[in-house]
Amino acid sequence: MQDPVEHQRSTFDAFMRQAKIANTRLAQLTGLRESTFRNFRNGTTRDMNLETKLKIANALDKPLDEIFGPTMNLTQRGTVAPATSTTTGPHDSSQTMVPIYGRADNGKLINTPYPVAFVEAPSTLGLAQESFAVRIINQDMMPRFRMREVLIANPDEGAPVHDDCVIITKTGEIHILHCLEFTPDRGFVGYAYANPQTKVSIKSPDISRIGRVAYIRT
Repeated sequence: MQDPVEHQRSTFDAFMRQAKIANTRLAQLTGLRESTFRNFRNGTTRDMNLETKLKIANALDKPLDEIFGPTMNLTQRGTVAPATSTTTGPHDSSQTMVPIYGRADNGKLINTPYPVAFVEAPSTLGLAQESFAVRIINQDMMPRFRMREVLIANPDEGAPVHDDCVIITKTGEIHILHCLEFTPDRGFVGYAYANPQTKVSIKSPDISRIGRVAYIRT
């Protein structure tokens, strides 16, 4: 699993140290708050948005990748070569990178506008370009899924009955549920393994993304 945000954080911190630029000085140059840079560097905040990064690059008259490292293709999935190995066999395959969305908030998973990390999956899965991934952050779906596992959802497969699915609502909530019923016009009905007696209904107009769990990464 790769985490481009953490790589950008460490690259930015190293750049600031090497260039001997204080957070307060950067705040003066960009017109932004000093805490924006301090919190990103120490990990209090997960990331800075692209607009902020561009302001930094313009203020310092430096290329974006010199300050944050490689930033190309961080919001889309691509294919990468398999890891180097001294052996080959029928299980060798290229890997495809799938973006992970969501942040923990009071025991729930809330959607993020940009990926928080990327996860590898075998390209032989034939995942759709719009495939996405989320992390398990609570015990709602145990024992089916375990804490910190990453679920890759394939929207091309929809939400088949009796399969496990990931639903992201337009309000930003992320649900991982076992499907009882789904039709594009009526919506989704399912349940969490921790409470199978309680049905969760989500109307179609409220669904932003939906996909069957096609792969699990531990």
